[in-house]
Amino acid sequence: MFAVDKFNSNDFAGALQLARKATNVGQSCKKAEDFTPNLISVAEIAANYRLAADCAHRVKRDDLTREFLEDALKIEPTAKDYALLFVTLHNLTVPKFNNKDFLGALEMVRKSINAYESYKAAKDYEPNLIPPSEVGGNFAFAAIIATYLRKFDEAYGYAEKSVNSDPSFWNQAVYMAALYNIGRKDEAKAMLEKKVKQNPNQTWFIELANEIKTRPNAEYWILQFGPLKE
Repeated sequence: MFAVDKFNSNDFAGALQLARKATNVGQSCKKAEDFTPNLISVAEIAANYRLAADCAHRVKRDDLTREFLEDALKIEPTAKDYALLFVTLHNLTVPKFNNKDFLGALEMVRKSINAYESYKAAKDYEPNLIPPSEVGGNFAFAAIIATYLRKFDEAYGYAEKSVNSDPSFWNQAVYMAALYNIGRKDEAKAMLEKKVKQNPNQTWFIELANEIKTRPNAEYWILQFGPLKE
């Protein structure tokens, strides 16, 4: 049975195994002494990498998904490849953050943002392959990571892009925190006060407002992933 057949029967682990073998065979062919170019077309090679990446993604192997996508992109870049790479790199950022490897998390989330920019610049770009909520959420996550490293200007840039991509309540809260952290404290407090009046039951705004009441002179604001610090 071919990898495609296993994929179509929802045996993604089996399809991944066969697709990996196919990529290994292809690499061995290139190293052979009697190697003849064009025995396998570029499109066929790229398609196999994409199939392997899709299978790896479905079985939640983000490391392999990234590896196969990057191989495909070297050969025949597409918007869909960049879109999946964006998601994959975001997924790889999360465990680094959870393990408090903030430098590693920031490096990885920057790569996810680069993948998003490449997706938008792709010749075959298709709108909405990546939902605005995921784009905005990733920028907000980048802002939080940068804040932990006290890279406040970088965090503000991400937070601004976050609300421009998706003005969700959470992204707005991250933006106000970033605004506070670059020294525009009065502006951030005034914006928060206005948001609380407009949305009196919104959790993120209420929690942030309560923190301000108890710690009005906080050095900087970090939301959700840690307490506000003096």
